[in-house]
Amino acid sequence: MTALLLCQISWSQEATVRMAPVQITGAPLVADLEVENTTDAPVDFPDLATRPDLIRFELRYEGKRERRYNTPDPAAAGAVWTLQPGDQRELRLEIPASAGIPAGPIRIHTSLHHTQTPTLLPALSLSRQRASPAAGDLRGASADAGTRHQDVVWVHQDGDEAHLVLHHPTPDHQHLELVLSPIEATAQPWLSRSRIDTLGERSVVWQTGPQRLHVLRLRAQRVRGTPRAYDLPWPTMEIAGSPVTDREGRLHVPVWIPAPAGSGGELRLASFTEAGAPSFQRMSRRAERPTQVLTTIDASGSPMFLVLWQSGVDLYAQRGAAHLPLTGRPLWRPTDDSRALRLALGDLPARASSPGALAVLLATRSEVGIATQWLSVQGAVLDAPQAHIDLGTVIQVLPTPRAEAALIFEDGDETTLLIGDQKTRLTSGGRLVVGQDGALQWRTLTHNGPVNDRPVTHID
Repeated sequence: MTALLLCQISWSQEATVRMAPVQITGAPLVADLEVENTTDAPVDFPDLATRPDLIRFELRYEGKRERRYNTPDPAAAGAVWTLQPGDQRELRLEIPASAGIPAGPIRIHTSLHHTQTPTLLPALSLSRQRASPAAGDLRGASADAGTRHQDVVWVHQDGDEAHLVLHHPTPDHQHLELVLSPIEATAQPWLSRSRIDTLGERSVVWQTGPQRLHVLRLRAQRVRGTPRAYDLPWPTMEIAGSPVTDREGRLHVPVWIPAPAGSGGELRLASFTEAGAPSFQRMSRRAERPTQVLTTIDASGSPMFLVLWQSGVDLYAQRGAAHLPLTGRPLWRPTDDSRALRLALGDLPARASSPGALAVLLATRSEVGIATQWLSVQGAVLDAPQAHIDLGTVIQVLPTPRAEAALIFEDGDETTLLIGDQKTRLTSGGRLVVGQDGALQWRTLTHNGPVNDRPVTHID
């Protein structure tokens, strides 16, 4: 777990420095500092966000002692925080030039130089480890329109221990590997989607055992509390699709409840708040398990769920208050022998026949072969089906930046990307995503990555 160390400093404030006890090599060391006014009167404290040079680090590893700190900014010399009684200020700070520190134990001493006499905070002992990814949620930037983010959650395994890590690309094209929490080594994490114009309320969800869900809440890239475990009221269940966090901070997780016998069951929506037990709504009871459950959030911040069955596609939406039931309707039904395979959401550019809007890209298979077509979220056909070469099992469809269909096929040990008539061989076990620059990338988890994005044009 993340260590919390407290140290009393001048003016009766309390300073806390936090760092995860496990750090991943290749990424900068990240320290979280919190200052709280524990007095009964307002006080001023230097604004550490603009004066990070007042925070000094001494790193001890491999017999070395190295001091690291930021260069002072003369223009920020007078900046202060005015802290009311009980106020807190948080600061996340990358330790300068720390990305190249090798694997091994490291001890970090932190001092505040806000007065003539530096204040020493308790030292932290960390373990710097090479990335060893065991599982992850690779969607990241390929999340649906309106919910795009670059973050990826993955599981780092070191022997019998495992930790949940958040891979966060920074605006300067660097990346942070933020260790969030211990996690079971066999768990598959899911990072919930939320709109990019909210405060960044998200959750990481994973399952252990036949009926237990774990929820770790985040605000932006910071952990809020510790993971909470919930036992759902069925003998067995499975996470059926991407979780989503709505505008009110409620977490919604589609779950599949298998029937006691046969291949059927119920698709339900489990909804979680910060307090209390989860609530459940039935979405559909079927004789088949859904092939795919795709989630997004509309412009009002309400969740939408696209459910793909072999027999068609349904759309479920939640409008207004959380206690209102889901509304569901068919979005697509075949008019011939077509069978739905995969779907994705994307921004369809304006055309002569339709304005640009959020739309659904659907891949189907029939006796003729593989085809894709665009549908509106109301179910209207926006273009005629486009035929594609059949190269095996379709495992993903994704619109390209030019709204062309990119199809990922698996056939035995071969993974192939098809765009138009252009084929590209890919390494197995990855996912096609759209990068920050809008280019298609093939994302995998690797020991030297750990999240490795390669432009598809450069893959042999």
